Amino acid sequence: MVNLAARLCSQAADGQTLIDDRTREAAGSLANVRETSGPTLKGFSRQIRVFEMRG
Repeated sequence: MVNLAARLCSQAADGQTLIDDRTREAAGSLANVRETSGPTLKGFSRQIRVFEMRG
C-alpha cells in the first residue's frame, strides 16, 4: 500500500490528488472522483484503476 501511494503521489500534478479503487470504495459517496486513464505504475504488474479527487 505504501508503494502504491508513493507511485500515485509521484504521478500527480501540482494540486492533484490521485487515489486507487480501494480508497475510492472506502470513501464511498464522500468522494467526488473521476476515473483517469491510469498511468502504468512502476513495480505493479497489473493495471491499477486510478481516480482523481475533485472539488
